Formats: sequence, structure tokens, C-alpha cells
Amino acid sequence: MVWADNVVSPEEVSALAAVLRKLGYSLPEIICLLDENLSQPPDEAPPLMIEHLFESREDQKKALEALMSICFSTGSIGPEQVGYIEGLVIRMGLNADELEELRRNAMKANQC
Repeated sequence: MVWADNVVSPEEVSALAAVLRKLGYSLPEIICLLDENLSQPPDEAPPLMIEHLFESREDQKKALEALMSICFSTGSIGPEQVGYIEGLVIRMGLNADELEELRRNAMKANQC
């Protein structure tokens, strides 16, 4: 997600680190993951299939919320990121109320 616009901002790195901390990764693990995955853009971005990575609907929504918090970390969201999120929302079958709740939670996460 952070490479969607071909630029990784310090805010995105910080938001990604916060998500990884919430998932239980240690600081050394986070540093290694960030170094491995953010040092250069991937050759091509694989499609993110949240519905295949997470079995439960709630876990899928939490993952999408985490992605949205990373997108919103810079204060604005780019068209590439919007398209990425739209594809996930459509595949997950979220309604407008569910999407708005995830957006609000993602925005709150960046205010902490």
C-alpha cells in the first residue's frame, strides 16, 4: 500500500510501524521488515487479497482499516490508493456505513 503512489513518506512509515506494533511485532522485527520492504519499490505490486489472508469478516475489516490508516497518515489520499481501497471494498462487499466506520477509525488512529 505504501508504494501505491511510488513514494514512501515518513508519515506512512510511522503509520506502518504503528500497525506492526499493534500486531505484536518487536522493534527489531519492525526495523527488519521496513528495511526489507521499503528500501526500494517492488517490481510489481501483487494484488492484496484480504479475503484470502483473513478468514473472518472482522479480521478482514481490521486489515482494511489498518491499510486506510496508512493511506491517511499523510493527510491526503492519492488516486492510486483510492483505487486500491475501492477494489478491496467491492470484493469484500462492504456497504457505505461499514466503509464510513472504517474511515473514521482510520482517521482517529492517525490523530493519536
